[in-house]
Parts: sequence; C-alpha cells; structure tokens
Amino acid sequence: DMTRTVSEIWYDNANVLGLPAHVEFYRDGKIKMEEWALDSLPDDSMYTVLSYHPNGAVVCEERYENGVLDSIDDLPARVTYRDNGDIESEEWYSAGYLHRDGDKPAFIEYSPRPNSGAPYVPCTLEWYSRGRLHRRGNPAMIHFTRDGLLLEYAYMRNGFFHAWSYPARVFCRDGMWTDQYMFYGFKYTEKTRQDMTPDEVMLAECVDDYTR
Repeated sequence: DMTRTVSEIWYDNANVLGLPAHVEFYRDGKIKMEEWALDSLPDDSMYTVLSYHPNGAVVCEERYENGVLDSIDDLPARVTYRDNGDIESEEWYSAGYLHRDGDKPAFIEYSPRPNSGAPYVPCTLEWYSRGRLHRRGNPAMIHFTRDGLLLEYAYMRNGFFHAWSYPARVFCRDGMWTDQYMFYGFKYTEKTRQDMTPDEVMLAECVDDYTR
C-alpha cells in the first residue's frame, strides 16, 4: 500500500533550524505531510500543515492556531489543490468554525473552465457564520455550472433555508427551474402566505426582522 504512513520524524527546535516540526512519509519514502511552525513562536501555537499526493504535489495546505483551523489576515485557513497544482477550494475559519467577516464567502470551490482565459473559476460560493450557512439580504449559497451558468442559489439563516417574501431556494434541474418557499426550513407556498390572516403575517414578518 503506497499510501500507508510508515515513519514519522519530530524535530526539536525546528523554528531555529528552519525545519518542519513534524514530517510523515509514504511507504516509498516520499513526504506525505509536513507541519511547519509560523512566525517562530516559542509555544508553537500557530502552524501550517502541508499534505502531499504520492506524486509529490501539494494536495492540501492548512493553517492552525491553538489546535484549530483559523484564518490569518483574511487568508484562507484551508486550500486544496488538484494534481496539476490548480486550486480546488478555499475555506476561511475562525476558531475552528467556517466563518468569514465582511460579507465574503467562507467557502469557494473552483472548476476548470476551458477557453475561459483562466485556469479555474468559482463554481460554488457559500457564506458562513460560526459554522452555519448564513447571510443577510443576499443568497448564502450560489452554484454555477462549469460554463459559468447559474445553477442554484439559496437564502439561508443560521443554517436553515429561509426567506419570507420570496423563494428561499431556486434551482435548475434538467433545464427546469424550481422555486421553494421556506421559513426557517419549513416549506410553504405562495397560497399559504396569501391565506394567512393579517395577524399571522405580522407575526411572521416580526420574527423575520428580529432574526436578521
């Protein structure tokens, strides 16, 4: 089994020596993983982990602080790569949770697009707050095809499909577009909303405003 880890090395004073603090190897002796301390901190509280494909290409780069994934200066805490070196995805974390401030996506997945002038383009954008899909006023999840055509978008509130006066989820399957109305994950229809009493509408709108 070429992917089996057969040996590990831990270096003391790695920061001083300019060496990784921890190295794992594949069965054939090629490097599987390296752990590097950041900024020569004496307590090793911040470090980067590089994982390698058996062919030697980097497949994942992760940044940790105090043992959990954490972004620094709005840089992604985890980046995955394809075998050819193109970026496959980027993820932003805060204290171990998918999270990004400034109304920016915390998860971006890329897809090769032939003849686009760029090696890869976003195909998935997702906004997270403390590990839950969440965004105010705009879709928290957007999916595109490899050709850049819109495939799906959804409004999310604290991990639930949620919108009050418009569809919470809109997606295309086999060329047909579908709208789904949901209020904190519970499906409803336009008729359901039209049949509500004024008091029920007022209550639902108050809940929607309060949870924004």
